[in-house]
Amino acid sequence: MKTIKLLAITAAMFAVTSCVVEEGGYRQRPTAAGHLIYQNTEGRIKSLTTIADLAIKLDKYIVADAAERMNLTARFFPNNVPTLSAGAWSFQNAYFTIQPDSKSLHEVGAKWSITTTGPLFHGISATEPGTFQVECTGTNTWRIIPNGSVESSHYNTTPELSFTGNIPIPANANPYALYDYTVTGEGRFTPFGFGYRRETLIIDYQIKNPFVVVVNNISGYYINIFDRMVAKSGKCEMIVTDSEKPAVRDNVTGEIINASSSVPSVKITFNGVSEIWN
Repeated sequence: MKTIKLLAITAAMFAVTSCVVEEGGYRQRPTAAGHLIYQNTEGRIKSLTTIADLAIKLDKYIVADAAERMNLTARFFPNNVPTLSAGAWSFQNAYFTIQPDSKSLHEVGAKWSITTTGPLFHGISATEPGTFQVECTGTNTWRIIPNGSVESSHYNTTPELSFTGNIPIPANANPYALYDYTVTGEGRFTPFGFGYRRETLIIDYQIKNPFVVVVNNISGYYINIFDRMVAKSGKCEMIVTDSEKPAVRDNVTGEIINASSSVPSVKITFNGVSEIWN
């Protein structure tokens, strides 16, 4: 009987068990737990990039005239028309609001507040409700940091990511993209699941090679604006601990390879064992 730590994802929650029995003829891949940990981490990075991207696009929308706003809505906010109420912008079919300050988000020193009242799902991962601040730190450069969670006792989240926006080449190749993003930074989070459960798992992550995150060039009525981002390259290291089992510690590295492929692969290293995942 051999045991490994495996991150088990169900329809109801994210959970970690430190012992998974290999018997009955079925054997998990040695890096399965590491792969799921990486998926959660990459999904979180893409969700935070999406939050920043929508605020940056809204900045363009706010200063546009009526005709241009119609064009920008079709490009950037399909099925999610932005509306202004009491100084804050909200989006149809989305659980978040954006509060601009007196500056354009393309102006250094601007700090916009974004509040999410429900979980933001990206693939298998979700970002918990909370308040984030997007700050312009340079020309086409921003960072996102947390201002606190809606229920701070329930979550352990300390992201600090920086984004540099690069105009896609060619510029008209993707009508849904204002910028492609180069993302750096680090953070800590507790995987968030349905039911606003508190989990004991803590993931500390650090981006070792910048992630290149782009808007997927897809359309359709059911496209979720929070599930449009695709990571094309990057490398991330993760340390996983369990507050109920402090002696348990897992080390995970995820690196995107074959970036030029339409479906990039990921090299996962979990506690010294490496495998390629498609």
